[in-house]
Amino acid sequence: VDELVFQPTAELSGFGLDEKYGSVVFGAWGSVAPFSDTYAEDNFYETDWYAGYALPQFVDGLDLSLAYTAYQYSGILGGQEKEVNLGAGYEIAGFGLGTTLNYMIDAKGTGTEEQFYMDMVADYEIDVGEKWDLSVYALLGLMLSQGDVNEAAGLEDGVNHYELGANAGYQMTEKWSLSGGLFYIGQGDDAVLTDAAYDKGVVLTFGVACDM
Repeated sequence: VDELVFQPTAELSGFGLDEKYGSVVFGAWGSVAPFSDTYAEDNFYETDWYAGYALPQFVDGLDLSLAYTAYQYSGILGGQEKEVNLGAGYEIAGFGLGTTLNYMIDAKGTGTEEQFYMDMVADYEIDVGEKWDLSVYALLGLMLSQGDVNEAAGLEDGVNHYELGANAGYQMTEKWSLSGGLFYIGQGDDAVLTDAAYDKGVVLTFGVACDM
């Protein structure tokens, strides 16, 4: 569906915790399509609540994190999901490699309970000036276990989706920044992710952020 979507985000981090003990973050993310006919019943159709803990860096360039995310869907989608996340990332000479393991511990109305999947990403940061950030990336999503409900429906494990994209950021002031991105989302195997459940294509993003 070609439509304009707003995705507000609020995040709290730090809380005075010394870096040697790692860092914590709490946040909320939403997705609303105010001009959409598809989600006419309730255009604010997804709200995600999350909490995360980044471990101290035991090895230079290596980041490890734990997180919990609760997804709430409204309108024609309905249902909710809760999952735990384990992330790892390593950066060297501008190249970043990362992976996230995600396990769905609870789901109502979505058929994804006990689903286990992995996202792998590679990105490269390009030096374009002190106030600018530019990076390109590739992401591959793998379904490791569909869970009992989706397996019973005939869905298989395998390549779920992939993304290719670029992101740019500009630091306007000490607190305010702009960002933009262009990426393509492609479907993997339709036996893993059905055509009816996925709308692949090109996505253009624009963001404004304030760091308080």
